Amino acid sequence: MSFWHDQEVLHGITTRAYFFDSRQIQQETALSIRALPFLLEMPLKTLCTEQDRKNFFTGEIAAQPDAVFEHTTGLISLEYKYAGYQQHHQEQWRRQIRLKDMLQCLIAGYAVAQNYKKITACVLRYHNVCYMLTPSAAVIHTVFDLIPLAKQYFSQKRYVAASKLAQFASQKVQDTFPGPEDKRSKEGRAAHESLLRR
Repeated sequence: MSFWHDQEVLHGITTRAYFFDSRQIQQETALSIRALPFLLEMPLKTLCTEQDRKNFFTGEIAAQPDAVFEHTTGLISLEYKYAGYQQHHQEQWRRQIRLKDMLQCLIAGYAVAQNYKKITACVLRYHNVCYMLTPSAAVIHTVFDLIPLAKQYFSQKRYVAASKLAQFASQKVQDTFPGPEDKRSKEGRAAHESLLRR
């Protein structure tokens, strides 16, 4: 795990974190290096970016990833979240990463993979960290089983956008698959047990 700075299974999604100096990376001229700093030495071909307004459709899903790169025989689908340039920290990232963002990244990556028929890695990038996301099959099934309800909820007849499906599915995934338990949660549980002991 030396390449990655940390990793954890969050909500049924194996999440690997790579932190970097955002100021230094922003000076890079190559898009692929700015977007994916952990692949500095790898030649990547940019297939599309958000500016191209390229939509990917599969089944009843419509997605527009922020960028898609070709890497050897596979692809990388990138979701970038501005979030006010908020820094993520190695001690706190499990609480800082947003489940909705994770699901949107995965749904878009799935749509990309289905369109190109290639193995696709899903990367969620914030200001100073990249997260490589690998979902369990159960998470994917849980999200996709909600497509009909999401379409009905958002009054969509043909497709539901990846962002809307992610929003709709977040609570179900959160309730079904365990997330991070931080120090405050443990302290809170201990305080309750102490106060309410009989």
